[in-house]
Amino acid sequence: MTALTESDGVIVLPERVDISAADALRDLVLADTRDLTFDAGTVALVTTPGLQVMMAARDHQKARNKTMRIVAPSTGFCACLQTLGVPIERLQTGEGSA
Repeated sequence: MTALTESDGVIVLPERVDISAADALRDLVLADTRDLTFDAGTVALVTTPGLQVMMAARDHQKARNKTMRIVAPSTGFCACLQTLGVPIERLQTGEGSA
């Protein structure tokens, strides 16, 4: 399982947001009761399982009237989202989100 790290209330996503990271991400989202901010600055790869959990996390947060934001998305993160056909707004709540 890939561990997620937190710095100053921001959860730093690992280099690979794949199936092993998806488990840790799911557990974190289900256990946390606050607004979530994810730093995607070092992400090089996002696979379908990781993306599915991130979309479910966004829906979970929205249903609880909590926010989810992605900050500092890397070029790799954005390229993977584009390849998978998902706009970054789909992973965030609030203004401009899907």
